Amino acid sequence: MDESIEANVGKKPAHRPAEQTNVKETIESILVAFILAFIFRAFVVEAFVIPTGSMAPTLLGAHMRYRCDDCGYDFQVNYSSSESEGDDVSIPPTARLSRAQHDSNLGRPTYDKTFRVHCPNCLYRFPRVNPADPANVAMNPPVFYGDRILVLKYLYLLTTPQRWDVVVFKSPDKPERFDYTQNYIKRLLGRPGESLMIVDGDLYVSTKGEQSAQSDFVVQPKPRWAQEALWRIVHDNDFQPRGRPRTVTNAANLPIGADPAFVQPWTPLLGEVGWDLSERRAFKFKNSDAAATLDFNAEANQMPGAGFAPAMTDWLAYDITLNQQYAPDMYLTGGYVADNNVSDVKLAMHYQRVSGEGPLKLNLVLRPETDVERTFIAEIGRTQAKLIMRDHRGAETIIGTESLPTDCSSATRVELIAADYRVTLRVAEQDLISTTPQ
Repeated sequence: MDESIEANVGKKPAHRPAEQTNVKETIESILVAFILAFIFRAFVVEAFVIPTGSMAPTLLGAHMRYRCDDCGYDFQVNYSSSESEGDDVSIPPTARLSRAQHDSNLGRPTYDKTFRVHCPNCLYRFPRVNPADPANVAMNPPVFYGDRILVLKYLYLLTTPQRWDVVVFKSPDKPERFDYTQNYIKRLLGRPGESLMIVDGDLYVSTKGEQSAQSDFVVQPKPRWAQEALWRIVHDNDFQPRGRPRTVTNAANLPIGADPAFVQPWTPLLGEVGWDLSERRAFKFKNSDAAATLDFNAEANQMPGAGFAPAMTDWLAYDITLNQQYAPDMYLTGGYVADNNVSDVKLAMHYQRVSGEGPLKLNLVLRPETDVERTFIAEIGRTQAKLIMRDHRGAETIIGTESLPTDCSSATRVELIAADYRVTLRVAEQDLISTTPQ
């Protein structure tokens, strides 16, 4: 017994080479990581790349990025791939296109692609080429992948779907082709048992199904976070054009003319005195004896060649390439025809009262020159704010009066918003007065 014990104690235990042990542990770790990743992806969270721009600008698909050389405004433009199938989108490094040929000897020749892209803020037309900024051009601009998102699966086993959620689902469209495997990402509007009606971009819901009468539909105001994601630029006075040449070139990039210069759309009414626009970004009113009006002229800047003023219409810079996808050069002829006037609109500014006792009045005219015309007037005094509605006959109704949360002695955010059949006055990031559905 003693000899056996001594013999065992005296022997050193056998060890595997360190390299062999490390390789085994590494392989085991990788396998475990893969298994956990697949389980996590299948049951918890999955990553997606947005393939198309149908949710833009909240979520971008393949797109091109621009910064206006004249006013400095940043925006994105849709890029529709001509070689896409379902969720598989072919995104080239630039918009230069390839055209498939049946003759394999010809390969896939490429040709230059030139878009007619305008800044949505000042309508500056981007040049074909720009030596100072080669990526910020109309011809063969760089193309970027869509946004990447993480989708939490089975969330709705724990909570109820909420209207305005952004959801990913298997589309039932064309089941014979996709077999319910096509991923769609959309904003949730309707829930089970509801009938929907969309009028001028506003959502109305009835819970009476196919038996719904028109009076059963009730407008559904969006929460602020959803509405803020949907606004589109009409004009942002913080981005002032610098007067860059607006040269128009032909296919050889030789100048053949020029677009009209930008005109400030905010204009004082003729004959009235007090408004000083000389600082361009900041407007000042100096007249203690009389009021004066500053009016927004929606037709001050015309999109060249298209024959319409995009301000206050459904023109959207992101979709400006939709009718320009399959022609190599739409720089001179490509355009956009507006179909409708906008229904929802927001007037926003920073307001500072330096002196004087008179009120600041903000006016929004909805559906002008019709028998349902309504003018909403936000009147901001020293201590109180008032919201007034004036109908097409001139009769006025006071919607509400509230005390101001600030004296506006420093720059204060003021917004007059018409959205979802509701008008709201916001001051200092607070909803101060709103109309009711009635």
